[in-house]
Amino acid sequence: MNRKLLIAYGLLILFILLGYLLVFNINKFADESRIRDYSDIKKENKLRVAVLNDVFCSGISDEENEKVYEFFRSLHTKDIPEVEISSYNNKIDALKDLLKNRVDVVAASIPVTTDYENHFEFTVPVATDRLMLVQRAAINNPGFITETIGLENKCVDIAPLPSIKLRMINFCQEIGRDVYIEEHEGVSVSRMVEMVSDSTVSYTICNRHLAEKLSPFYPDIDYSLPIGFTYNVAWAVRKNSPVLLDSLNNWIVGNQIFSHK
Repeated sequence: MNRKLLIAYGLLILFILLGYLLVFNINKFADESRIRDYSDIKKENKLRVAVLNDVFCSGISDEENEKVYEFFRSLHTKDIPEVEISSYNNKIDALKDLLKNRVDVVAASIPVTTDYENHFEFTVPVATDRLMLVQRAAINNPGFITETIGLENKCVDIAPLPSIKLRMINFCQEIGRDVYIEEHEGVSVSRMVEMVSDSTVSYTICNRHLAEKLSPFYPDIDYSLPIGFTYNVAWAVRKNSPVLLDSLNNWIVGNQIFSHK
């Protein structure tokens, strides 16, 4: 076999392999990018639900959180033969998997912000919440702040959550003062509260419901000063999943388990 023929065969095999890889990657991308709605979920006979494994991040009471689990477990014997519940350490990872079709709903208290609404659809509100300034109690704290205007030229250390950072930026515009915002990569909101308690940082921001759950563990902290306005939190589904969204809304309204809406 001459050299030209060998080169031709080699190129042919190379093109076949490249074509296979291209088709494989396109199919893989299509599987991840295809929108799953309720009909697809019923066809697969599986609803994939993301929850937060940190009880402090749920944004709802322990009793209500258990009712959420009970509801999804009850679907096992109703419309969907299998409900797969996956626990996540934080809502950002859960939302990323929602976009990748790895889960169908993030059953956690996601702040309904414009930024999030550009990427997700939200159920009816499951709760309302508000950001609070977390600082050490007034006793032995000369830097204790009683009015939001007192944050002028102060540094507020926060967990790297877009919803908190965006609301802090809006808050600075509301009060017309400069407040320095320092993000701590890889640090949770709960850990930031602990850092205030042990005097590593002076101030942080935390939602009201989480602050209420953490306060028994850190009796030396104060979270009485609200930052900004009250906002809604809800569950998230993918864009263009109207039937699934409607089903979830019907359940949330019909069961009325969320007491602090």
